[in-house]
Amino acid sequence: MFDVYDDNLNYNSIRKLYPIISVMRDRRTIFKGRVIADKRNFYNGKTVEAEGKLAFFNDSCMEPFSFQGSPKDLFSMLIENHNARVMPWQQFKVGNVTVQDNNDYIVRSSENVINTWTALKEKCFKSSLGGHIRIRYEPDGDYVDWLEDYTEISTQGIRFAENIISLSQEMDATETYTAIRPTGAEVDGVKIDISTVNDGKTYLVNEEKAAEYGIIFAPEDESVWDDVTLPENLLRKAHDKLYGSMAALSETYEIKAVDLHLTDEKIEALNICEYVSVESKPHGIKGKYLLSRAEIAITYPQQSIYYLGASRRVLSDMDSGTVAQETVFVPKKVSELENDTRYISEIQVGKILSDYTKTEDMENIVKTLIKQLGGNNESTGWYAFEVREDGHLWAVSERETDVCPVSINEDGHLVLVSDDDAVHYFIDENGHLIHGIGE
Repeated sequence: MFDVYDDNLNYNSIRKLYPIISVMRDRRTIFKGRVIADKRNFYNGKTVEAEGKLAFFNDSCMEPFSFQGSPKDLFSMLIENHNARVMPWQQFKVGNVTVQDNNDYIVRSSENVINTWTALKEKCFKSSLGGHIRIRYEPDGDYVDWLEDYTEISTQGIRFAENIISLSQEMDATETYTAIRPTGAEVDGVKIDISTVNDGKTYLVNEEKAAEYGIIFAPEDESVWDDVTLPENLLRKAHDKLYGSMAALSETYEIKAVDLHLTDEKIEALNICEYVSVESKPHGIKGKYLLSRAEIAITYPQQSIYYLGASRRVLSDMDSGTVAQETVFVPKKVSELENDTRYISEIQVGKILSDYTKTEDMENIVKTLIKQLGGNNESTGWYAFEVREDGHLWAVSERETDVCPVSINEDGHLVLVSDDDAVHYFIDENGHLIHGIGE
């Protein structure tokens, strides 16, 4: 979503559905989509809502089908069918497919007409194969990948006392299960189950978790393997899932943070679908979490919110206290934490970004100033000028017995004032350091 006002030249040119809108960062596209709604307020400002390009898969449909083959062939078939039914600007290219089946052979079918997005979810990344869908905007087209897991790790981290402004944590047990009744493919009109290889029982129970949390059966859509025809393979897959992801607690963080790329272009920007190192000792958080969603405030970057999750922590780990906790004072207000911990408050971030040109420009200004002042040390006795942790410029006497701040007087001159507020040294219009007497 974004806001636009009637003094903007493009105020009346925003159209629904087409053409495509794009968002670029550092000359690279990070978003493509289309406008689906807008709302005008009392002051004629419009709040415009757009959906991403993956939503274009809802624009096409799949006829009833029956498929046998590899995961990559299935994925390619669905995308190629979509492309055959839509306009060129709605199309995608088949990207990387890293999801694998042990036999590289799966069976998928549908007896009904369904849209392509539903087919991708139910037959691909939300099926027993799992994985993630990702879109990449490349110069030669828009690619869709089906990945077993994301592999990119951001070189920029999110850390307490560095670039975190606020943080909230959610631990969710709604998708935690302690039992499963798996079913496989249909053979001779009967669904395969595990009774013949599981002492006559058609279900599995995680006894340890069930004793602690009760018996909670996984829903049907989490217990079906349509392409598995052997009971022993079905038992193995169900066991791995029951004692793996199903026995874990979903952990998600909502973090308001500063993307340090905004202040230094050499720092890699935070990107969706990358694992980001998150560390906050007061909250007992340290690990790499998937950046799954972001609300980027383009005009007010310090208001951007990042959603990180997909790092699932086993319930017994939480109970046994394996996550190290450190008792540290956590300020209730951002302003209560002093800058000597290098913490960036929301107010300070706003000022930094509003005044920011380039870091190297500021460094050159300071270096020039120090050189200019230091060139007169024979007549003044001052020989060292330094920027201290408080962010101010200080002058240190030759014997380091006196220290005085460098400030600006009413005439706009840089002034050095001694402790007794009597002796002044200031820079004139020609850049010379002049000796004066305080009033």
